[in-house]
Amino acid sequence: MTTGQSSTLHSAAQHHDKNFTILYVVFEKIANCNDYPPDQIVTFKDVQVFCNGKRTYPTWRTSWVDNVCDMRAHIVDKETITITWTTSADKNPKKELFALNNNTRRGLRRPTRNNKQN
Repeated sequence: MTTGQSSTLHSAAQHHDKNFTILYVVFEKIANCNDYPPDQIVTFKDVQVFCNGKRTYPTWRTSWVDNVCDMRAHIVDKETITITWTTSADKNPKKELFALNNNTRRGLRRPTRNNKQN
């Protein structure tokens, strides 16, 4: 399903004495595997990165830290990234992640479609 939604993030590449050189696309682990959409994929199209007003094309790399729901990033091309997961996976987030991600002060809310927790 294509929603037609778009988003823009403006972030300074430099902040005080830090010079940021790494860009992340992250899928937060905020629900049990069977709570994620059943199509098991999200696609980010027409990803555009600018630095100092000039368009740049990052060399994307994929990686993962916690093997939750078999979530993986895939580089389709220089402007397209997909993230996939397995809704039937038994690698659910730890209870500590639920507590952290349910903290609405951080602006995060857990999906309520299936409201189960392990």
